[in-house]
Amino acid sequence: MYWIYVGSFVLFIAKILDADWLRDVSWWWISVPLLGTIAWFEVLERQFGFDRARELQDAAYEKAKRERVARGVAGAKQPARRTARR
Repeated sequence: MYWIYVGSFVLFIAKILDADWLRDVSWWWISVPLLGTIAWFEVLERQFGFDRARELQDAAYEKAKRERVARGVAGAKQPARRTARR
């Protein structure tokens, strides 16, 4: 998500600074991706609940990870203690 923001803003800033490779490009090619990115990630994603679904998936993943670690630690054999030889 953040890389899409970065790319859109880089295009926007490059167009404002009149970069050579963007001189002949219309403002529509710069503004539509930027506005589309903002509309999707700030409005539509929240409205449709995609951000909440991602949070639930992340929470389920973290819970499963904690359970796997707990099982692994509980089931692991303790290494044998070595005694010093004399």
